[in-house]
Amino acid sequence: MKEKTYFIASAIVFTALAVLNIIKLAYGWTMQLGEIVVPVWASWVCLAITGYLGYIALRLELGK
Repeated sequence: MKEKTYFIASAIVFTALAVLNIIKLAYGWTMQLGEIVVPVWASWVCLAITGYLGYIALRLELGK
């Protein structure tokens, strides 16, 4: 896989995950893993991480 293709794919995946986290937070959806309910603050952390990774991948793809 070429480097440019990898960065584009990474940017799309991470940005999509960030958008899904925004939608989840906006609608107040909860997440549960088995018996454990994931707290809302964890979604904010995931949003920050996926948003940052999407930004970095896009920045690397654009060569800035």
